Amino acid sequence: MMTLRGKELRKARQEISMIFQHFNLLWSRTVRQNIAYPLEIAGVSSAKRKERVDELIKLVGLEGRGDAYPSQLSGGQKQRVGIARALANNPKVLLCDEATSALDPKTTSQILDLLYDINQKLGLTIVLITHEMHVIHKICGRVAVMEDGKVVEQGAVLDVFRNPSEEITRAFVKQITENDESLEVIEDQLDDANGTVVKLTFVGERTEKPFVSELIRNVDIDVNILQGNIARTKDGSYGTLFISLEGSEEKVKAALAS
Repeated sequence: MMTLRGKELRKARQEISMIFQHFNLLWSRTVRQNIAYPLEIAGVSSAKRKERVDELIKLVGLEGRGDAYPSQLSGGQKQRVGIARALANNPKVLLCDEATSALDPKTTSQILDLLYDINQKLGLTIVLITHEMHVIHKICGRVAVMEDGKVVEQGAVLDVFRNPSEEITRAFVKQITENDESLEVIEDQLDDANGTVVKLTFVGERTEKPFVSELIRNVDIDVNILQGNIARTKDGSYGTLFISLEGSEEKVKAALAS
């Protein structure tokens, strides 16, 4: 006989669904049959299974592919089947284990857009496990960084991007703000005695202000843009800009103080 705690654990597990990196579809089943599989296990009637599968096929954008087999699908389509299957039993939490790592950049963007749309329409919690920071900044509201099996830093995505406190987090953030090629340019500029290199960080609405033009106009100093990048997160933008200031010592000090 199942104990009360056993029933609670079983119910909790049923409220969590998972999307896998390599899809884990049943190759002998069609798209429709793959999506219906969790409903079969749950004992849902045939009529209700068909109705639910039709809803999910439309939700994930697979109209007209219901009778196709996994071998006939692209990587993005296979992952859409995996997403639909995971949603079959109306979970409260959707766990995505490197769900876009096996996809090309364009397909990754499409799948992330789909996950964000599902989050907004269904109101369920999506937990993304990934080492790709562009995945985080595209659709996540909060982020937790793990090292050696422990959470070492967590918070709102914009806050963590703006002020990462751990070395591992700073390394992740640099993936989207400072690439190796741009850093080489900056290092070369550091050897130039005529310029002072400054790194600027912009968060939220500040990314859209004409800072450089205002600096040139107000301080009357030469500004050379070395490298810049803006990443758009779900809750706003985060950007970095490396510039070289050329002018008298007084003007450089005035620019740094502005």
